[in-house]
Amino acid sequence: MILHTVVWLPQGERVRTAIVLMTHRFDAPILDELVRMRAAATGTDRAFVLSDAATLPDTLDIETHRFVYADIASRTTRLVGESIMLNLHLAWLDFFDAHPDFDHYWFAEYDVRYAGPWHELIDAFRDQPHDLLCAHLRSAGDEPNWHWWHEIQPPQGEIERADCIRGFLPITRMSWHGLDALSRCVADGWTGFFEGLIPTALHHGGLQIGDFGGDGRYVPDGFRNRFYTSSSDRDGSLCNLGTHRYRPAIAYPRIVSGRIYHPVKPEFCLIDAGIDSEHAGAAIGNVLEQIQQIRIHRQVPIDTLLQALAGIDVAELRGALDQLQQTYIGDARFARLRERLERLTGMPA
Repeated sequence: MILHTVVWLPQGERVRTAIVLMTHRFDAPILDELVRMRAAATGTDRAFVLSDAATLPDTLDIETHRFVYADIASRTTRLVGESIMLNLHLAWLDFFDAHPDFDHYWFAEYDVRYAGPWHELIDAFRDQPHDLLCAHLRSAGDEPNWHWWHEIQPPQGEIERADCIRGFLPITRMSWHGLDALSRCVADGWTGFFEGLIPTALHHGGLQIGDFGGDGRYVPDGFRNRFYTSSSDRDGSLCNLGTHRYRPAIAYPRIVSGRIYHPVKPEFCLIDAGIDSEHAGAAIGNVLEQIQQIRIHRQVPIDTLLQALAGIDVAELRGALDQLQQTYIGDARFARLRERLERLTGMPA
């Protein structure tokens, strides 16, 4: 077990943050998002790449921590399946061992996008005391049929299902204390799918966990539904609804600003509305056209189609168009798109 030395901050000094992009791919949109993330690393903050890719692009001009799954797998007494994606905490701990000198660690998978400057998201939580911040924290009572509850196993005996908590961790912030505690939990024999293991083990150990947004019980005051929307069901499936979900991939991300979007896969992303006003107009226009064409042949509610394509509903699209009209005064296309939306919502289902 590696011992981590605490480096105390002088009172009032800005916390140090590591911003870590986890990727095995280096498509152009992913590298573009890395540039945006890197821009948020000011002062004592630093940006990194965490990767198990066999080769890295020659043009990758950022400190990269590489790991080999077979090597880090020996850290745990039991793996879940054979994929790093089920045991991702082991890569985080490997990074933590190499870089133990930060107060906060943001880990974001390659298919996460933020609709706005990344520092908005990071700074919003800079003074929050949580040892784990993630999305969709739910108990077994909230989502009793979640597939992975049985995988959460403490060192001795069993843990009551009612004491288990799951999260959704494509983007996660952990404190130094959170990662140090997780390292000790893994060394002691805690095992499980990392999205259940981490919140359960930390909460069981008395550490503080919190939710970026949504509407669950662990959302800090002032953050309810702020940075993402999703939905909950007994299966904990996180499918079809919201900007931050498991599936399907979002074809038109970042129409609504100030939100986390996931999954945004380069091969399935048709137009990224967050690039500039041209892309925003094109994305909304394409969404409305697709919806209109689908509804010619099938009676599907507009909200259902909007959620599938962009992770938002009609009210959120109206709000986004209003904001775009205020930002780009004199650009008539957003007024025309708003009129088009209202005509579409007036069509019979």
